Amino acid sequence: MPRPRPLRTDEVIATYNPAIGRYPLVTSQEWAQIGALVREIVAPFEVLKGEQIRPYLRSATKLAAFVLRLDGELTVQAVLSPTAIRGFLRQLPVGAPDEEPYLWRLAREHGTVAEEVPVRHQIGRRALKGPYSVEEVEALLSAARAQSTELRRANVLAIVVLGAGAGLVRNGARDVCATDVHEHVDGVFVRAAGRCARVLPEFEGPLNELVRLRPTGRLLGPAQVKYATVMAHRWLDGRRGIPRLSVDRLRASYLTTLLRSSFTLLEVVAWSGLTTTDALWRYVNMLPGPSSCPREVGQ
Repeated sequence: MPRPRPLRTDEVIATYNPAIGRYPLVTSQEWAQIGALVREIVAPFEVLKGEQIRPYLRSATKLAAFVLRLDGELTVQAVLSPTAIRGFLRQLPVGAPDEEPYLWRLAREHGTVAEEVPVRHQIGRRALKGPYSVEEVEALLSAARAQSTELRRANVLAIVVLGAGAGLVRNGARDVCATDVHEHVDGVFVRAAGRCARVLPEFEGPLNELVRLRPTGRLLGPAQVKYATVMAHRWLDGRRGIPRLSVDRLRASYLTTLLRSSFTLLEVVAWSGLTTTDALWRYVNMLPGPSSCPREVGQ
C-alpha cells in the first residue's frame, strides 16, 4: 500500500487546529479568535519543510491564547512583543515544552525585538548564520536579475541590495523608498528607521538598478516585508548554484564587511543601527583571526 503524500508546509498551516485532539491547547471559541493571527505569525517560516512548522504553530498558539485570556491586543506586534513573550514564559510550569527559542525566532523574524537585544532564540545546536562569500552574493544578484518578471526582479534585488549593501532587513527595510537614497560627501546612504545607513561601494550599482525599477513607492514593493521574503524564498530555493536566501546572512555580510574596513567603530555602530558596541561582538567572532607575524613565522 503506497504511503500517503507528506503534507506541504502551507497545508500543515491551513489544516492546523489545536482545539481538537486528546490534549487541545485552546477551545474552539479561542481558536476562532486567534487562528488567523497564529497563521500570520508563522507565515515567514513557510519555507520550512512540512512538519518542521508544527513547533512554531504550537508556540504561537500558546502565546496568542495567553494574550487573549489577558484581554490583550491581538496583533502580531503586540503578541510578539518582548513584554508578552517574557510574561508568557514566566508562567510556564517546570517540565512544559520549551517554547522560548521558537517564540524569539518568530519575534526576530517580525522585527518586534531589537537585533542587539540578547535573547535565547537558537534551537538545538543551530549556529549563528555567518556572512555570504563574495561569490554567493554575486550569485544572489544574478538570480535576482534573472527572474521572469519585473516584480520578481525588483523584490529579490531589493532584499539582497538593502540587506548585504546597507544592512537593512525586516522592519529596517520595510518603508525604504527611492527618495531615501541620497549622497553625502563621502558616499551613498539610505535613510531608514531614523538613521542613515552607508551603502557599500560595490552595491551602489545594483542599488541604482533597483531605483530605476522602482522609482516610486517602497523598494520592497507593496506587499508586507515578510511576505516579500517568503515569496523570494519560493522563487530561489532549489535553484542550482544559488545559496539559500537568508536576511540574517545578508546583514552579517554587511556588518563583517564594515568591520574589515577602515571605518571607525562608532561609524559602524551608527550605520548598522546597533545601540552598543557589545552587539557587534557576535559579528566580530565571524571574522577570520589575524595572520601570524612574519617575523615569528621565520624564527
